[in-house]
Amino acid sequence: MLTKKETRKRIYLDALNEYGVEEQVATLQELATVLALSCRKVVKSPSERSVMDLANSIADVEILIDQMKLLETLKEKEGIRKMVAYSKRAKIKKLKERVELTKQQKRYA
Repeated sequence: MLTKKETRKRIYLDALNEYGVEEQVATLQELATVLALSCRKVVKSPSERSVMDLANSIADVEILIDQMKLLETLKEKEGIRKMVAYSKRAKIKKLKERVELTKQQKRYA
């Protein structure tokens, strides 16, 4: 019996095989645009509906991002997942530095 994680991975790989990488990347692009618009709607006119739409958009994009992480590149046996993890660590470090700087600026303002 497969774990939930293994089942999810199998579904993602089936989707990539069935629809193709190019189609899934195009779908990710489209859904990322919908996510951006959902974010804007929550900021401009927050409501229970706009928050639910945002949650649905986040779920859609996360599913496709998880599929992309399963792809292997020619140069990297571990695929894009390792590159994403490295980039994410760097961006989180940068975010932490920005937050700390903002806090510091507020103290001296």
